[in-house]
Amino acid sequence: ELLGYARGELPDTLEAFASLVHPDDRDVAFQAMRQRLASRAPFVVELRLRRKSGEYRWFRGHGQVVWGEDAQPVRMAGSLADVTEERRREEQLAEQRILAELGKMAAVVVHEVRNPIAGVQGALDVLICRRPEDDEERDIMCRMRHRLESLSEMVGDLLVYSRPKPVNLQ
Repeated sequence: ELLGYARGELPDTLEAFASLVHPDDRDVAFQAMRQRLASRAPFVVELRLRRKSGEYRWFRGHGQVVWGEDAQPVRMAGSLADVTEERRREEQLAEQRILAELGKMAAVVVHEVRNPIAGVQGALDVLICRRPEDDEERDIMCRMRHRLESLSEMVGDLLVYSRPKPVNLQ
């Protein structure tokens, strides 16, 4: 039912199950099953399965091989739980952690760059005040001061990335 099929609509075979497993998950899923088959231990695996609609969703499967009297595997018994939303929330949290780290780095960069800029701006202000209004060097220093203001604003824009964003896990 989790996959959208009515009881009996999908053959109860390993091949039918394998046809539903996302191609990128087949090797990992069947390797886990082979290992558990050899050790006779229950297994837990997360994989994407294709629903009847064609949509792939994440499932957590718990399984155990049922053995016959001749010590041969008869069938697999287990359960599936749709964990698509859980995985989506985990991915969102991981993304938020990465963004938080980037924000911290941005704040450090802003601090490390803005402080020297402020020092240079202050020195230029002193030098500009000491020059006559019509001095060519004063004009150059004023243009430098303007460029530093632009740079300081641009660096300040990095602060946007240093502020944490609210996480919506709905």
